[in-house]
Amino acid sequence: MAIKNVVFDIGAVLLNWQPYQLLESVFPKQSKQLYKQIIGHPQWLQLDAGLQEEDKAIIDFANRTGKSIADIKLFMQALRNHLKPIDDSVKILEDVKKLGYKLYVLSNMPKYLMNHYLSRDNFWHKFDGIVYSAQEHLLKPDKAIFKVLFDRYGINPDESVFIDDTKINIDSAKLLGMQGIVFKNPMQCREALIDMNVL
Repeated sequence: MAIKNVVFDIGAVLLNWQPYQLLESVFPKQSKQLYKQIIGHPQWLQLDAGLQEEDKAIIDFANRTGKSIADIKLFMQALRNHLKPIDDSVKILEDVKKLGYKLYVLSNMPKYLMNHYLSRDNFWHKFDGIVYSAQEHLLKPDKAIFKVLFDRYGINPDESVFIDDTKINIDSAKLLGMQGIVFKNPMQCREALIDMNVL
């Protein structure tokens, strides 16, 4: 069945996401230790799922790491600024849009970050729909969040390709009938879309 819909993840696909680099920029030489206590901690997923507020997480991160609340707030602000658009990925979505495909977002993202990026970047209007984890209290790779996307926008998964940097998320998409691209870099992604006759 021909592809009609292209679904994008956000972090490390449309926006730069290099967590160790981010931690290193705020806490030099401590990135590996702090990764486990902040980004790699289950509480991070609670933020993504919209099950915890940022203010509460900041206090918990400070208590867990021994850092001051001011330091953790500095990190959370750096996080907002860290995820900058990947220009070559934005060019892919623009090229796909010009060809008449429907574009969607499906991402694990906390509400405070999503709101920040929606107001900051000028390409979100090109999407026909956006589903993200904090809004739905669901996380990829749970098939339920994919079904929210399908049901809300009337998407046939057999006519859709999902682009995500995490294989387990692509595996879920494929089990539901979508085609999938494990994103490594924009050039590889573009070549995969060409192979699928999307571009």
